[in-house]
Amino acid sequence: MPNVPSPPSFPGTASMSALRAWYAGVGSREAVERYCPQALEGEQSARGMIGRIRRQLVAFALSRHRDDLARPFQCAAGERTRHRKAATRALDILPTLAVPQPQVSDPIGAWLPSRVVPVLHQHGIRTLADLTVRIPRRQRWWRTIPGLGMRSARQARYDPRRYAGAKRSGLRSVVRGGYQPDAAHAQHQGSRAVQG
Repeated sequence: MPNVPSPPSFPGTASMSALRAWYAGVGSREAVERYCPQALEGEQSARGMIGRIRRQLVAFALSRHRDDLARPFQCAAGERTRHRKAATRALDILPTLAVPQPQVSDPIGAWLPSRVVPVLHQHGIRTLADLTVRIPRRQRWWRTIPGLGMRSARQARYDPRRYAGAKRSGLRSVVRGGYQPDAAHAQHQGSRAVQG
């Protein structure tokens, strides 16, 4: 994929302390004044600061493909104490998560722009393996897929070299040996269960 953005950063310790206090029921102004008073020196309000930290955590969780850990930070401000336990758990887990590496059995929706996904689904391309097998080094491959132009095709090109931990040998076996989605998907899901 061209122009792979750098993953969002995790908030600093002071910001995390302020957010933990806020989830415990402390007011936003008091939490920010106690843990990161320098943030109030500018034009930003304490509520704005808490909101920015929450949005940063949502982006961080989503970049790790963990929607479940993003949810506690998307609740309404008035419901925050009800989500305290889930938020605390998420705050403990999030810093330990590595940036995920694409696997050949991953659905294309996990790695490609949402606009491209339905068009590729209509043509039976559902996983990165399908994408890798269908468009190996063919110029102008997108012309056979109505609704997919050159710009979208560039976004849909899966290039494993863009990911440091991606195993090219796995992709070679997909292209050479004939991909069996059910077996590869089951094996991949089993490896994910062991990791997580």
